[in-house]
Amino acid sequence: MFGVRRYQIVQGPSRGADGGIDIGVLREVRGVKTKWLVSCKHFAHSNDSVRRSDEEDILDRVLEHDCSGFIGMYSTIPSSGLEQKLHRLLEHRSLQFEIVDGRRIERELLQTGRGFEVVRRFFSKSMANLAPEVISAVPTYDTDDCVQLLDGTWTLKEGMRRFICPTRDILLSTANELAMFEIHRPMYLKAWKDAVKLFPQYFSVPPGGIDSASEFSELEPNWSAVNVLNEHRPANERWFVFAVWSLRDASRVRGLLREIKSDAGQIRTDIMSPSWLARSQQTERRDILTRLFAYNCEPV
Repeated sequence: MFGVRRYQIVQGPSRGADGGIDIGVLREVRGVKTKWLVSCKHFAHSNDSVRRSDEEDILDRVLEHDCSGFIGMYSTIPSSGLEQKLHRLLEHRSLQFEIVDGRRIERELLQTGRGFEVVRRFFSKSMANLAPEVISAVPTYDTDDCVQLLDGTWTLKEGMRRFICPTRDILLSTANELAMFEIHRPMYLKAWKDAVKLFPQYFSVPPGGIDSASEFSELEPNWSAVNVLNEHRPANERWFVFAVWSLRDASRVRGLLREIKSDAGQIRTDIMSPSWLARSQQTERRDILTRLFAYNCEPV
């Protein structure tokens, strides 16, 4: 979370008694960096608010650790009593504070590329269950991440992706698109698993089951089942499987369709076209195909 905000962590969490501070961060306020005390409370399972008694001696803790402000990082919300206490400390003792509740944490994580990276790395199950209504590029990189080389070309700063583009705009566009592939990978794998669960007989399934797979290579199409698939009824289900297979190897699927005389050049309707699939598939299969298309992160 603090990496998303680009705060510098100067004191990390420790085992045992924390001395009243969970994390210490350097925060820039009006051009001046100051140390702030961060207090973390995770009450999401009980859904209880954070009470005054949960945050004792706030001012003393801030002064003890030579901090200039207080940040309450809460998975729920502060109680009215705690909010009143903080406002009185601000009014009478000039103690700066900020409360970051669960909704704000979620919003900040999902609105930036750095936030998506945190979610992808530490909350993979939640990431896989994300289903935004419309996908859009998340600005993982911005102009501050770009460096111009002596020959006039552009690259990203040290420690980031290392490739070169002729202009800064092309660099940012390319870098952000590649970052989106990484962001979408868990969602694409989730959609692929959903497709395999509908028709597992047409895919290679690992001994641990579909959900045990962590890579697409563990759930490859069962190409040898093409003759069985050709006899599958109803036919719309058959075309769904072929469409999913095509995302792994489109040319191979076209060859199989020619063998069973169902390729676009052999029949009046192109059964692999997006428009026909959209009209012919029932809701669950159409949803899976849509997600596979939206989150496709496989190289062409």
